[in-house]
Amino acid sequence: MKSYIPKTKDDINAINELQKYSFLEIQEDVKILLEWMQDMHWDVAIGIVKYFKNYIIEIEKEIIEILNSNDEEWKYNVLHFLIKDFQEKKLPKKLKEEIQRMAFSPNLSEIEEELDILSKEILQFTAGEQK
Repeated sequence: MKSYIPKTKDDINAINELQKYSFLEIQEDVKILLEWMQDMHWDVAIGIVKYFKNYIIEIEKEIIEILNSNDEEWKYNVLHFLIKDFQEKKLPKKLKEEIQRMAFSPNLSEIEEELDILSKEILQFTAGEQK
């Protein structure tokens, strides 16, 4: 296993290692690393967020896969911690479309977890960026 992939929920050494690598060096492990965002109570989760915050465009496909999953907590974590304050660039087109789907045509579990509300907040926030 690679030194930058956490082995346990409190493997801060792996997160420290991750910071040493460029995105190109770890891009084949994006899915594995994003799995550590399934629970933001895990010590490694915030480190993963901090690493990927500047790579939203590069990880759009993986984010969309998460938003199409049945894991509502994981969806919330990705929307709230990665996407919500993505201020400096426009949301990638397909990602924006998926957030619009969650905002205006959410499934029942997305409504129960208020992902539709969070999605609308994100769309409102980025509205000025999207024109």
